[in-house]
Amino acid sequence: MRAVRKTRSREILILGALALSLAIFAPCSEAARKFRVTFAFSPPIPAKTVTLAGTFNNWDPGAQPMEFDPAAGAWTVSIELLEGEYRYKFVVDGREWFHDPKVELKVPDGFGGYNSVLRVGDYERFKQPARRGDGKILAEALYHVPEIPYAQWRDSVTVSLRLRVKKNDVEGCAVVVVPGETESTTGSEEVKFTEIPMKWFAQDGVFEYFRAQVSAPASPVRYVFKARDGSELLYYLSDDSHTATLENVNPFVFSLSEATYFPTPDWVKGRVFYQIFAERFRNGDLTNDPPGVELWDAAPAYFNFFGGDLQGVLDGLGYLDSLGIGGIYFNPIFEATSNHKYNTADYMKIDPHFGTLETFKSLLEEAHRRGIRIVLDGVFNHSGYEFWAFQDIVKNGRASRYVDWYTIHGFPVVKEPKPNYDCWWGFADLPKLRTDNPGVREYIFGVTDFWTREVSIDGWRLDVPNEVPHGFWKEFRKKVKAIGEEKYLLGEIWDNGAAWLGGDEFDAVMNYRFRGALIDFFASEAMDPERFDETLGHTRVDYCDSVNEVMFNLLGSHDTERFLTLCGGDTAKLKLAVLFQMTYPGAPCIYYGDEIGLKGGKDPDCRRTFKWDAERQDAELLEYYRGLVTLRNNHPGLRYGDFFTLLCDRNRNVYAFARECEGELAVVAINNDRSKQPAEIDVSQMLFMHGNGVPDGKTFRDHFSGKTFTLENGKLTIPVMQAKSGLVLLAEE
Repeated sequence: MRAVRKTRSREILILGALALSLAIFAPCSEAARKFRVTFAFSPPIPAKTVTLAGTFNNWDPGAQPMEFDPAAGAWTVSIELLEGEYRYKFVVDGREWFHDPKVELKVPDGFGGYNSVLRVGDYERFKQPARRGDGKILAEALYHVPEIPYAQWRDSVTVSLRLRVKKNDVEGCAVVVVPGETESTTGSEEVKFTEIPMKWFAQDGVFEYFRAQVSAPASPVRYVFKARDGSELLYYLSDDSHTATLENVNPFVFSLSEATYFPTPDWVKGRVFYQIFAERFRNGDLTNDPPGVELWDAAPAYFNFFGGDLQGVLDGLGYLDSLGIGGIYFNPIFEATSNHKYNTADYMKIDPHFGTLETFKSLLEEAHRRGIRIVLDGVFNHSGYEFWAFQDIVKNGRASRYVDWYTIHGFPVVKEPKPNYDCWWGFADLPKLRTDNPGVREYIFGVTDFWTREVSIDGWRLDVPNEVPHGFWKEFRKKVKAIGEEKYLLGEIWDNGAAWLGGDEFDAVMNYRFRGALIDFFASEAMDPERFDETLGHTRVDYCDSVNEVMFNLLGSHDTERFLTLCGGDTAKLKLAVLFQMTYPGAPCIYYGDEIGLKGGKDPDCRRTFKWDAERQDAELLEYYRGLVTLRNNHPGLRYGDFFTLLCDRNRNVYAFARECEGELAVVAINNDRSKQPAEIDVSQMLFMHGNGVPDGKTFRDHFSGKTFTLENGKLTIPVMQAKSGLVLLAEE
């Protein structure tokens, strides 16, 4: 691997197994310092196809197909990457994943193997320490492009703009709106430039990002950026250059269009969700139990049943209301033979063991009356083996009118010992639908229309969407949003979801990256506060503002170990994670039973039945959850506020941040250490982060203890923080 820097050009070569002598030269674009990167790989096994997957394409094994070069005996592909750090693997025949044996830098992939690490461009230079106020700005680190997520129209007259700078390198940034109709404007006394201060947004360990909301009643909006540190002042222009004055300006130009206008549902912002696996939550109707139900507290297995149903959820709405829940995400509730219902037999029918359509409508009506929205699980990548269309193929073979809804490799259809049709991960009960087929699309969109328009659910969680073509989801979004712009579209993406969050597919994804950071920081204690903040900052930077506001922030789900189990049963660790979850931007979700201390390992153990006997619940933990949800619901600063990192003390393992919204300010402090200790939080940073300082003498009251702390010399001093404890300090008037 090598990187060569030339005038207005970049060059990188990545060598895989059986090194390939190949160099690709590509000129850098006007506004972006990018490198043309060539990857080459010779698989150790026979291969029909080889693809490249990594953090640059959300680990999508189909995003970057490679071509075989017979002369070199290697598969190659070239892509353009902005400077930075990336992780990647090669995928053979869509199944076998290999790290790059010719690249020494690698990290564990979490599955017993490794991901190769690629560092592109001036990355090492950017990692060198900087100091605010030294009058030096690394101009090469300044970066912006007028596209999502760096630029986004929030509405028809407001645009959100971001600027990247080197970490700790500047004291302030601003957007300068440039008047006029030409891309080149000469400054003079007659020209009026409007300057909007930018707020600190995030840091990822190498860079910091600043953000501003700009009122732009006319489209397009023209702008440049201003960066200041000590006596140095730089204006950053659209041609990737910088100047000390505004005499000659090449502004960025950003126009309002369908591709850049990305509203997300207002009702989701800051709302607390609750995930329900209906078969295990509550049995409200004994008459619809499936045959052979287990005793309610028996151990869960892959194929056993307990009788949970929709009437049970309806009966439990008062409990959810008392908890402060504002939304329910249901695992599938349509007719299916399994306990999990991901093998759909009929998308138009409620599973009879869960109830009837009338039961669901009653549940929906009562939930809405209580202000609780309902999101259903849409499983459209595959159906169940029992689905009527697939059964028609089983019965009629090649003559079936639905034969092209699936990929069948021979007739008759064979299920065992190995299916002769494409199915999800080889599971014979889950034949894969051909979502590129017009008939399949027409059927699924009809299903979507019925539940969204006629039944009036509030949104969809989409199962394994990375295995469905993007074109399907683009059409899906148009269909659903035509019914109602406020319908929530949530994708099950386990890594970077940016490829689905450009404004034309989903509103948000299940934020498993958030969960991973909380596991490493709170549960396993494998991450220090600084790395924790960098990881979360990197996640926020990947998405535009409207997405971050509705991001589905979970600690666990039906597919994961329970968080309390990952904490080794230590409720103090869980409490700290929940404290952070309930004070962080986005839409937090509680997996049913976590709030009462339910434990569980990997599937199926994470799908235990809810304990309704109060004596078997962790009452203290439940009240802790209830108190934090109530706190969040009652304080706009915690629901919608900007996020500012204030303290990442690696030595003491203390972390602190602020949330601010329309004058309401909260400071959250977390002692993740095993010993009690003092903490000092420098709130004066709010001056450059937010543009407004917090005056000395300001009093903050802790939500938990009621104790007050006064700001002195820009700092909040906490004499003692107990081990594994947190404070939510609310600024008083």
